[in-house]
Amino acid sequence: VDYTGAGLNNFSLFDNAAGAMRMFITPTGNVGFGTLTPEAPLEVAGVGALLRVRDTSSTGLVGGQLALTQARGSVTNDNDPLGAILFQGSSTGTDAYTGSAIKSSAGCGWGGSYSCSNMVFMTSVSGGFAERMRIDKTGNVGIGTTTPGTKFHVEAGDIYVNGGAYTSNNFNNTAYTSSGTRAGVIGVSAANSAGTDGRATFLAAGARNTANTTQTSYFGSVSTASGFSPDTVIGQATTSATGYVERMRIASNGNIGIGTAAPSTAFHIQKQETAATTLLVENTETTNPARAIVQAKNSQGENVSMQITGIGYAASGMYADRMSLLSATTQNGLTIAASDANGPVRFYAGGSATANQRMIITNGGNVGIGTAAPDALLHVKTPTAAGSKAVALALQNAGNASGSEVTIDFNPTNFAFQGRSSQIGATADGANGSSLIFRTNSPGASAADRMRIDQYGNVGIGTTAPAYKLQVAGIIAPTADGTYDLGATGFRFNTLYAVNGTVNTSDVRQKRLIENSDLGLDFVNTLRPVSYKWKVGDNEIHYGVIAQETEAALKAAKEKAGKSETTTAIV
Repeated sequence: VDYTGAGLNNFSLFDNAAGAMRMFITPTGNVGFGTLTPEAPLEVAGVGALLRVRDTSSTGLVGGQLALTQARGSVTNDNDPLGAILFQGSSTGTDAYTGSAIKSSAGCGWGGSYSCSNMVFMTSVSGGFAERMRIDKTGNVGIGTTTPGTKFHVEAGDIYVNGGAYTSNNFNNTAYTSSGTRAGVIGVSAANSAGTDGRATFLAAGARNTANTTQTSYFGSVSTASGFSPDTVIGQATTSATGYVERMRIASNGNIGIGTAAPSTAFHIQKQETAATTLLVENTETTNPARAIVQAKNSQGENVSMQITGIGYAASGMYADRMSLLSATTQNGLTIAASDANGPVRFYAGGSATANQRMIITNGGNVGIGTAAPDALLHVKTPTAAGSKAVALALQNAGNASGSEVTIDFNPTNFAFQGRSSQIGATADGANGSSLIFRTNSPGASAADRMRIDQYGNVGIGTTAPAYKLQVAGIIAPTADGTYDLGATGFRFNTLYAVNGTVNTSDVRQKRLIENSDLGLDFVNTLRPVSYKWKVGDNEIHYGVIAQETEAALKAAKEKAGKSETTTAIV
C-alpha cells in the first residue's frame, strides 16, 4: 500500500475507527509504530511511548525478555559488542542524539557453552560520550575505571552518602540526628560465623610514590566477644600491597590505642624503639604569637595544663614564660610525684645531659640543688671553683626602706612555728647598709634580739646599737674560775677602764676569811720595783714588779713562816 503517495511499496495497518496509523513497514524493512518514517528496524513513537514484552506462560516464572543478539556467528574476542540500549533525544524533532547507553560486551573469547560478559553504563556531557560505570564478568563494579579490581572500585573520584530522612527501614538507624535526618552509612560486613573474630575493612589504595609503588591503608572494624560495639582499626600496608599492620585502634569501651591493640586507658600510646616515643602538640601560627597546650580536666572543671607560648606572646604572670606547668582552676594545687618507692624527682635546665640536672628530690625527701646525692633535707652545692666566693642561698625583701628585714626561722619542736623559734635575720640600716641579727625566744614570748652585727662591723650583745667592736649590755664571765685569760702575750689590752679604778678581784665584796698578813716588811723588802718597756706594743716606760720574782719571794716567805696553804697570787 503506497500510503505516502510517493510511489513506494509500503505496508501499513490503519485504524479506520480511530483514523490513525498503527504500524508502518518501509521498503527497507524498518517497522514503525506511531511513525511513518522509522529510522531503525523497530521504532515506537508516541506520547509516553512504551515497549512492553510480556511472558504469558502459566507455568514459567521467567518474565518478559528482550534479546539483543550479535549478528556475527561467534564471539571470539574480548570486548566484542553483544548489544546496547540507547537513550536518545531530539533537538529539532527530526534528528536523534544519544544521551546515555547501556551496553554489553564480551569479557573473553566464547566457546561452546562458555561465555562471559561485561555491562557498561555510558553518559554524555557537552557532546562527549564516555563510559561511567562497568560491571565486569566477575561481578566487580567499577566507577571511573574499566578494570575494577574489587567488588566496588571508584577511580579518580569521591563517594558521597546521604542518609536522608529517618525511617524504620534505614540501616543502623541509631545514626539519626535531632532534626529527623540521619547520617549516610556505608555498611561493610565480614562473613564470619557468630562468636569468631571478623574484620570488615575499607581499603584506600591507589596512592603511588616516586617508585610507582601502590601504597594502601585500611579502615575497618574487628568483632569483639560480645555486645554490639566492635573495635575500630586503622592500618597501613607494610612490605607489600596486601600486608598490613595496625596503627590505631578505638576499642569497644572507647579507649584509643596507637601502637597497641589493647589500649588500657582513654589514650594509650605504645611503641618499641631505641629513640624516644614522643607525643607532640604543635601550634604552627607564625603571624601572631600563640600557645600550644596539653590539658587534663575533670568533671568539676578543674584542670591542669602544660603549655608553651610563642616569643612575644602578650601575657603576664606565668603565661609570659615560654614553658609552664599550670594548675589553673583547683584549690588543691599541683602535685608532682614519682610514685615508685625508690624513684626520685629530677629537674633539668639548659639541656637533658646529666650535667644539666639542677635539682633533685630523693625518695627520702632530701632536696639537692647542685648535687645529685643530698645528705640533708636541703643540700646546696655550688659549682664555683675552690678558693672563690659563692652565693649558695640569697634571701631578699622587696622593700627598699630602712627597717625592711628578711629572716630565717628555726623551730626545734613540733609546736606552732613562732612558739619556740629562733631567727637569723638581716635588716636594712639606712639606704645602703644592713645589720645581721640573732634572735632567740624565752618561754611565753616571741623571739627577741640577742646579738647584732651592724653595718660597720660592731658587735652588740644585749644592745641593738653597738658603738664599739664589742659592746655588751650585761656581765661577761668565763665558764670556769681561774682558768681562762683575758688577752694573751703580744695581744694585751692597752687601758682597762673601771668605775672604781680597781680590779674587781681586789674588791672586799669578793673575799672571805680576811686577816692581817704575817709576811710583814721583810717580805715587802724582798720585792724588786722595776721600770720596763713591753717587747710588743707601745714604747712607753712602765713601773711595777716582775711576776716571776714576786711568785718566788712569796714562796720563800711561806716556807720561812712554815705555811703550807696554796697561794696563787697577790691581789
